[in-house]
Amino acid sequence: MPVFTGGADQAEERARAAQSYSGKVGYFSQDLREAKGSPVYMRVITEHRQWIPVDVHQGVPTKPAPKDFKGGRWPETMSAVCANDIAFRLRGPDGEILDEFEPPVTHYGHCYIHECMADVRSRFGKPVARPVPMVFALVVLREPVLDRNGAIVGMRDKTMEFEGKKGAKAQQIPVIRVASHKWSNFFGPIRSSMVMTESVCVRDFVVTQDGTEIDVTPMDQSPDHRPGTESWKAYDDALALTGIDLAKFVTDQATPEYYGRFFDPRVTVAAGPEDDDEAAGPAEDEISAGDEDVEAKIAALRLRFEESRTVPSGPADASAPAQA
Repeated sequence: MPVFTGGADQAEERARAAQSYSGKVGYFSQDLREAKGSPVYMRVITEHRQWIPVDVHQGVPTKPAPKDFKGGRWPETMSAVCANDIAFRLRGPDGEILDEFEPPVTHYGHCYIHECMADVRSRFGKPVARPVPMVFALVVLREPVLDRNGAIVGMRDKTMEFEGKKGAKAQQIPVIRVASHKWSNFFGPIRSSMVMTESVCVRDFVVTQDGTEIDVTPMDQSPDHRPGTESWKAYDDALALTGIDLAKFVTDQATPEYYGRFFDPRVTVAAGPEDDDEAAGPAEDEISAGDEDVEAKIAALRLRFEESRTVPSGPADASAPAQA
Protein backbone atom coordinates (compact mmCIF):
# COMPACT_ATOMS: atom_id res chain seq x y z
CA MET A 1 0.00 0.00 0.00
CA PRO A 2 1.37 3.44 -0.83
CA VAL A 3 2.66 5.51 2.06
CA PHE A 4 2.59 9.22 1.32
CA THR A 5 5.37 10.85 3.28
CA GLY A 6 4.13 13.67 4.81
CA GLY A 7 2.80 16.98 5.04
CA ALA A 8 4.08 20.48 4.43
CA ASP A 9 7.65 19.80 5.55
CA GLN A 10 8.10 16.99 3.03
CA ALA A 11 6.39 19.05 0.34
CA GLU A 12 8.85 21.90 0.83
CA GLU A 13 11.78 19.48 0.85
CA ARG A 14 10.69 17.94 -2.45
CA ALA A 15 10.22 21.34 -4.05
CA ARG A 16 13.73 22.40 -3.08
CA ALA A 17 15.20 19.12 -4.31
CA ALA A 18 13.47 19.54 -7.68
CA GLN A 19 15.05 22.96 -8.17
CA SER A 20 18.49 21.36 -8.14
CA TYR A 21 18.17 19.11 -11.13
CA SER A 22 -15.78 9.05 -7.46
CA GLY A 23 -17.88 11.28 -7.98
CA LYS A 24 -15.54 13.37 -10.02
CA VAL A 25 -14.17 16.16 -7.89
CA GLY A 26 -12.92 19.20 -9.79
CA TYR A 27 -9.57 20.90 -9.60
CA PHE A 28 -9.15 24.28 -7.95
CA SER A 29 -6.86 25.22 -10.83
CA GLN A 30 -9.85 25.11 -13.16
CA ASP A 31 -11.67 27.67 -11.00
CA LEU A 32 -8.60 29.92 -11.25
CA ARG A 33 -8.53 29.61 -15.03
CA GLU A 34 -12.22 30.35 -15.34
CA ALA A 35 -11.84 33.43 -13.11
CA LYS A 36 -9.46 34.95 -15.70
CA GLY A 37 -7.52 36.96 -13.16
CA SER A 38 -10.40 37.79 -10.83
CA PRO A 39 -10.08 36.78 -7.17
CA VAL A 40 -11.10 33.28 -6.13
CA TYR A 41 -11.79 32.71 -2.43
CA MET A 42 -11.09 29.39 -0.76
CA ARG A 43 -10.37 27.73 2.57
CA VAL A 44 -8.01 24.80 2.97
CA ILE A 45 -9.81 21.90 4.66
CA THR A 46 -6.90 19.45 4.66
CA GLU A 47 -4.57 20.26 7.54
CA HIS A 48 -0.95 20.91 6.53
CA ARG A 49 0.30 17.71 8.16
CA GLN A 50 -1.94 15.76 5.80
CA TRP A 51 -0.97 17.39 2.53
CA ILE A 52 0.22 14.81 0.02
CA PRO A 53 3.42 15.61 -1.89
CA VAL A 54 4.09 13.37 -4.90
CA ASP A 55 5.97 13.52 -8.19
CA VAL A 56 3.63 14.17 -11.12
CA HIS A 57 4.19 13.76 -14.86
CA GLN A 58 2.45 16.68 -16.53
CA GLY A 59 1.09 17.14 -20.04
CA VAL A 60 1.65 13.52 -21.08
CA PRO A 61 0.22 12.75 -24.55
CA THR A 62 -2.43 10.05 -24.38
CA LYS A 63 -2.85 7.01 -26.59
CA PRO A 64 -5.87 6.78 -28.93
CA ALA A 65 -9.31 6.48 -27.36
CA PRO A 66 -10.70 2.98 -26.77
CA LYS A 67 -12.99 1.76 -29.53
CA ASP A 68 -15.98 1.76 -27.17
CA PHE A 69 -15.38 5.31 -25.94
CA LYS A 70 -18.69 7.19 -26.01
CA GLY A 71 -17.59 10.48 -24.47
CA GLY A 72 -17.60 13.87 -26.14
CA ARG A 73 -13.85 14.00 -26.62
CA TRP A 74 -10.85 11.95 -25.60
CA PRO A 75 -8.20 13.97 -23.73
CA GLU A 76 -5.08 14.78 -25.73
CA THR A 77 -2.93 15.03 -22.61
CA MET A 78 -3.23 13.87 -19.01
CA SER A 79 -1.21 14.10 -15.82
CA ALA A 80 -0.13 11.06 -13.85
CA VAL A 81 1.36 10.42 -10.42
CA CYS A 82 4.75 8.84 -11.05
CA ALA A 83 4.70 5.08 -10.47
CA ASN A 84 8.28 5.39 -9.18
CA ASP A 85 7.26 7.75 -6.37
CA ILE A 86 8.58 6.96 -2.92
CA ALA A 87 4.99 6.43 -1.76
CA PHE A 88 4.94 3.08 -3.56
CA ARG A 89 8.09 1.67 -1.99
CA LEU A 90 7.73 -0.97 0.69
CA ARG A 91 8.41 -0.23 4.34
CA GLY A 92 10.40 -2.36 6.75
CA PRO A 93 9.22 -3.47 10.19
CA ASP A 94 10.42 -0.22 11.75
CA GLY A 95 8.96 1.94 9.01
CA GLU A 96 12.20 2.35 7.10
CA ILE A 97 11.90 2.86 3.35
CA LEU A 98 13.09 -0.17 1.37
CA ASP A 99 14.42 -0.31 -2.18
CA GLU A 100 11.58 -2.63 -3.20
CA PHE A 101 8.27 -1.48 -4.61
CA GLU A 102 4.79 -2.74 -3.86
CA PRO A 103 3.14 -5.10 -6.36
CA PRO A 104 2.63 -5.22 -9.21
CA VAL A 105 6.41 -4.92 -9.55
CA THR A 106 6.01 -4.70 -13.32
CA HIS A 107 4.40 -1.30 -12.76
CA TYR A 108 5.50 0.33 -9.50
CA GLY A 109 9.22 0.99 -9.77
CA HIS A 110 8.95 0.65 -13.56
CA CYS A 111 7.07 3.81 -14.50
CA TYR A 112 5.97 3.52 -18.14
CA ILE A 113 6.40 7.25 -18.70
CA HIS A 114 9.96 7.12 -17.40
CA GLU A 115 10.95 4.04 -19.34
CA CYS A 116 9.06 4.43 -22.63
CA MET A 117 8.46 8.17 -23.09
CA ALA A 118 11.91 9.56 -22.36
CA ASP A 119 12.05 11.40 -25.70
CA VAL A 120 8.47 12.73 -25.57
CA ARG A 121 7.90 16.39 -24.81
CA SER A 122 4.82 18.25 -23.67
CA ARG A 123 3.21 21.01 -25.70
CA PHE A 124 5.40 23.41 -23.71
CA GLY A 125 8.53 21.58 -24.85
CA LYS A 126 9.32 19.97 -21.51
CA PRO A 127 10.22 16.27 -21.18
CA VAL A 128 7.12 14.48 -19.87
CA ALA A 129 9.35 11.82 -18.28
CA ARG A 130 10.72 14.41 -15.86
CA PRO A 131 8.14 14.61 -13.05
CA VAL A 132 7.32 17.77 -11.14
CA PRO A 133 6.90 17.76 -7.33
CA MET A 134 3.28 18.66 -6.64
CA VAL A 135 1.22 18.89 -3.47
CA PHE A 136 -2.40 17.74 -3.10
CA ALA A 137 -4.98 18.98 -0.59
CA LEU A 138 -8.71 19.63 -0.40
CA VAL A 139 -10.15 23.14 -0.37
CA VAL A 140 -13.67 24.54 -0.26
CA LEU A 141 -14.75 27.45 -2.44
CA ARG A 142 -15.86 30.52 -0.51
CA GLU A 143 -17.47 33.84 -1.35
CA PRO A 144 -17.66 37.20 0.41
CA VAL A 145 -20.71 38.46 2.26
CA LEU A 146 -21.14 42.15 1.42
CA ASP A 147 -22.95 44.96 3.16
CA ARG A 148 -25.04 47.53 1.31
CA ASN A 149 -21.91 49.56 0.60
CA GLY A 150 -20.10 46.63 -1.00
CA ALA A 151 -17.71 46.07 1.91
CA ILE A 152 -16.85 42.50 2.90
CA VAL A 153 -18.39 41.74 6.31
CA GLY A 154 -17.95 37.96 6.33
CA MET A 155 -17.41 34.84 4.28
CA ARG A 156 -19.58 31.86 3.43
CA ASP A 157 -19.32 28.65 1.39
CA LYS A 158 -20.21 28.40 -2.24
CA THR A 159 -22.71 25.58 -2.50
CA MET A 160 -23.92 23.09 -5.09
CA GLU A 161 -26.86 20.75 -5.35
CA PHE A 162 -26.03 17.13 -4.64
CA GLU A 163 -28.55 14.41 -5.45
CA GLY A 164 -26.61 11.34 -4.35
CA LYS A 165 -28.32 8.00 -4.82
CA LYS A 166 -31.26 7.72 -7.16
CA GLY A 167 -34.44 8.80 -5.42
CA ALA A 168 -32.62 10.63 -2.63
CA LYS A 169 -33.63 14.19 -1.91
CA ALA A 170 -31.23 16.75 -3.37
CA GLN A 171 -29.42 18.95 -0.88
CA GLN A 172 -27.03 21.86 -0.89
CA ILE A 173 -23.45 21.06 0.04
CA PRO A 174 -20.21 23.08 0.00
CA VAL A 175 -18.23 23.04 -3.24
CA ILE A 176 -15.05 21.05 -2.57
CA ARG A 177 -12.08 21.02 -4.91
CA VAL A 178 -8.71 19.29 -5.14
CA ALA A 179 -5.84 21.77 -5.03
CA SER A 180 -2.85 20.35 -6.92
CA HIS A 181 -0.11 22.95 -7.07
CA LYS A 182 3.57 23.52 -6.54
CA TRP A 183 5.02 24.34 -3.16
CA SER A 184 6.72 27.50 -4.37
CA ASN A 185 3.73 29.49 -5.59
CA PHE A 186 0.81 28.03 -3.66
CA PHE A 187 1.34 25.76 -0.69
CA GLY A 188 4.45 27.52 0.60
CA PRO A 189 2.60 30.84 1.03
CA ILE A 190 -0.29 29.02 2.69
CA ARG A 191 2.05 27.34 5.13
CA SER A 192 3.64 30.72 5.86
CA SER A 193 0.24 32.01 7.00
CA MET A 194 0.54 29.93 10.18
CA VAL A 195 1.48 32.91 12.33
CA MET A 196 0.58 32.30 15.97
CA THR A 197 -1.46 29.25 14.95
CA GLU A 198 -0.91 25.52 14.43
CA SER A 199 -3.38 25.28 11.58
CA VAL A 200 -3.84 26.40 7.97
CA CYS A 201 -7.60 25.88 8.29
CA VAL A 202 -8.38 28.94 10.42
CA ARG A 203 -8.64 31.53 7.65
CA ASP A 204 -9.76 32.04 4.07
CA PHE A 205 -7.42 32.92 1.23
CA VAL A 206 -7.76 35.16 -1.80
CA VAL A 207 -6.12 33.55 -4.83
CA THR A 208 -5.51 35.15 -8.22
CA GLN A 209 -3.72 33.83 -11.28
CA ASP A 210 -2.07 35.81 -14.07
CA GLY A 211 -0.62 33.44 -16.64
CA THR A 212 1.53 31.05 -14.65
CA GLU A 213 1.86 33.45 -11.72
CA ILE A 214 -0.34 32.67 -8.72
CA ASP A 215 -0.80 35.06 -5.81
CA VAL A 216 -2.11 33.72 -2.49
CA THR A 217 -3.20 36.28 0.12
CA PRO A 218 -4.35 35.22 3.61
CA MET A 219 -7.43 36.85 5.13
CA ASP A 220 -8.03 37.41 8.84
CA GLN A 221 -8.50 34.45 11.12
CA SER A 222 -12.02 33.29 11.92
CA PRO A 223 -11.79 31.28 15.16
CA ASP A 224 -15.52 30.53 15.09
CA HIS A 225 -15.06 28.53 11.89
CA ARG A 226 -12.25 26.00 12.09
CA PRO A 227 -11.83 22.24 12.67
CA GLY A 228 -13.79 21.22 15.75
CA THR A 229 -16.45 23.91 15.48
CA GLU A 230 -20.09 23.22 14.72
CA SER A 231 -19.93 24.93 11.33
CA TRP A 232 -17.02 22.71 10.25
CA LYS A 233 -19.24 19.61 10.38
CA ALA A 234 -20.76 20.57 7.03
CA TYR A 235 -17.44 19.60 5.41
CA ASP A 236 -17.44 16.20 7.10
CA ASP A 237 -20.98 15.64 5.90
CA ALA A 238 -20.15 16.72 2.35
CA LEU A 239 -17.15 14.39 2.17
CA ALA A 240 -19.23 11.51 3.50
CA LEU A 241 -22.02 12.18 0.98
CA THR A 242 -19.79 12.59 -2.06
CA GLY A 243 -17.18 9.98 -1.17
CA ILE A 244 -14.36 12.40 -1.94
CA ASP A 245 -11.16 10.78 -0.66
CA LEU A 246 -7.89 12.65 -1.18
CA ALA A 247 -5.69 9.59 -0.72
CA LYS A 248 -7.71 7.58 -3.24
CA PHE A 249 -7.76 10.53 -5.64
CA VAL A 250 -3.96 10.64 -5.67
CA THR A 251 -3.48 6.87 -5.69
CA ASP A 252 -5.85 6.37 -8.62
CA GLN A 253 -3.58 8.48 -10.84
CA ALA A 254 -0.71 6.04 -10.40
CA THR A 255 -2.46 2.68 -10.83
CA PRO A 256 -1.68 0.22 -13.63
CA GLU A 257 -5.30 0.69 -14.78
CA TYR A 258 -4.87 4.46 -15.09
CA TYR A 259 -1.59 4.14 -17.00
CA GLY A 260 -3.09 1.42 -19.18
CA ARG A 261 -6.13 3.48 -19.96
CA PHE A 262 -4.34 6.64 -21.03
CA PHE A 263 -0.70 5.93 -21.88
CA ASP A 264 0.46 2.34 -22.32
CA PRO A 265 -0.58 0.98 -25.76
CA ARG A 266 0.29 -2.56 -24.64
CA VAL A 267 -2.71 -2.52 -22.29
CA THR A 268 -6.34 -2.67 -23.38
CA VAL A 269 -8.76 -1.04 -20.94
CA ALA A 270 -12.47 -0.51 -21.46
CA ALA A 271 -13.63 3.07 -21.93
CA GLY A 272 -15.17 4.83 -18.95
CA PRO A 273 -17.39 7.88 -18.53
CA GLU A 274 -16.85 10.99 -20.58
CA ASP A 275 -13.55 12.63 -19.74
CA ASP A 276 -12.22 16.10 -20.18
CA ASP A 277 -8.64 17.05 -20.89
CA GLU A 278 -5.84 17.71 -18.44
CA ALA A 279 -7.08 21.19 -17.63
CA ALA A 280 -10.14 19.78 -15.90
CA GLY A 281 -8.28 17.01 -14.13
CA PRO A 282 -7.62 13.32 -14.60
CA ALA A 283 -10.23 10.80 -15.61
CA GLU A 284 -12.03 8.57 -13.19
CA ASP A 285 -10.52 5.16 -12.55
CA GLU A 286 -11.93 2.13 -14.31
CA ILE A 287 -12.02 0.09 -11.11
CA SER A 288 -15.48 -0.29 -9.64
CA ALA A 289 -16.03 1.38 -6.29
CA GLY A 290 -17.47 -1.92 -5.10
CA ASP A 291 -14.33 -3.91 -5.86
CA GLU A 292 -13.38 -5.56 -2.56
CA ASP A 293 -9.63 -5.43 -3.28
CA VAL A 294 -9.84 -1.74 -4.04
CA GLU A 295 -11.92 -1.04 -0.94
CA ALA A 296 -9.41 -2.94 1.20
CA LYS A 297 -6.57 -0.94 -0.33
CA ILE A 298 -8.32 2.35 0.36
CA ALA A 299 -9.09 1.33 3.95
CA ALA A 300 -5.50 0.32 4.58
CA LEU A 301 -4.23 3.53 3.02
CA ARG A 302 -6.55 5.62 5.16
CA LEU A 303 -5.39 3.75 8.27
CA ARG A 304 -1.77 4.52 7.43
CA PHE A 305 -2.65 8.18 7.07
CA GLU A 306 -4.39 8.23 10.44
CA GLU A 307 -1.47 6.47 12.14
CA SER A 308 1.14 8.80 10.65
CA ARG A 309 -0.63 12.11 11.27
CA THR A 310 -1.48 13.86 14.50
CA VAL A 311 -3.94 16.49 13.29
CA PRO A 312 -7.27 15.32 11.84
CA SER A 313 -7.99 16.12 8.22
CA GLY A 314 -10.46 18.94 7.73
CA PRO A 315 -13.69 18.34 5.95
CA ALA A 316 -16.28 20.92 4.99
CA ASP A 317 -17.87 24.22 6.10
CA ALA A 318 -21.30 25.42 7.07
CA SER A 319 -23.76 27.48 5.16
CA ALA A 320 -23.82 30.19 7.80
CA PRO A 321 -21.34 33.02 7.16
CA ALA A 322 -18.04 32.79 9.01
CA GLN A 323 -16.16 35.97 9.75
CA ALA A 324 -13.06 36.31 7.61
